[in-house]
Amino acid sequence: LVNKRLGLYADALQCFEKLHSILRSSAEVMYQIADIYDRKGSLQQSMEWYNILISVVPTDPGVLARLGDAFVKEGDKSQAFQHYSESYRYFPSNLDVISWLGAYYVDCEVYEHAVQFFERAALIQPGEIRWRLMVASCHRRSGSYQLALDTYRAVHARFPDSVECLRLLVRICTDLGLKEVHEYVGKLSRLEKERGGDNVGGGGGDGGREDTAGSRRASGPPPPPPPPAGVADSRAVIGAVRPKTAARKAGAGAMAGSAANGEEEDWTQDVEGLLPD
Repeated sequence: LVNKRLGLYADALQCFEKLHSILRSSAEVMYQIADIYDRKGSLQQSMEWYNILISVVPTDPGVLARLGDAFVKEGDKSQAFQHYSESYRYFPSNLDVISWLGAYYVDCEVYEHAVQFFERAALIQPGEIRWRLMVASCHRRSGSYQLALDTYRAVHARFPDSVECLRLLVRICTDLGLKEVHEYVGKLSRLEKERGGDNVGGGGGDGGREDTAGSRRASGPPPPPPPPAGVADSRAVIGAVRPKTAARKAGAGAMAGSAANGEEEDWTQDVEGLLPD
């Protein structure tokens, strides 16, 4: 373990392999070997050891999640989905797993399932606005405009100082032709004037994180360090989504007026930066 902490992976691996020859069924030793191969970048060998480990502890959610993460790195989303789903079944509180599964269903345009995962995340982090905005955005993309509007209103009632939520409220009220859009435009204008464009990273807690996506677009600070592979893939999946609009699917005249590019841009704005860094 000391060699591993020091980054001396070859020495650490040699020690754990000797230990494995003595303790053949030790899950802890197998995990250390798999983890060291993963850190060394030897993905195939790492996956082989995780598979051996799964045969010993088939219901361990952490190991299942690590194997899912390995498949993400390999680009096999179907296998990653299988192992992440199993991990979620045994431990439905891992936010990295939850966000990846939600993003996977967004990629598949199965927004009803994606909503379930983002709602679960909101239960785990009730003070985090991003999950509630994801729920509302999924409702909007599935064509449930009234449900999306109600969700945005509820988010605004709980987080009245969220610029991002107000922007999304202005957008959906404009799309639906609601008169209350003027009220939200006024609130948004006042908040933006009060903050003066320098609210990025201000303070801890919910207030400092509510408007990360909108503020980042406005002022363009340096990007954060890359997240773990599972979360990074979640963001990449959502960023690459190009779903058809619900209006186009249903042929509804009221919603069909928005251009395809505008709809895609709206979706990107809805979800950009909302998944955890």
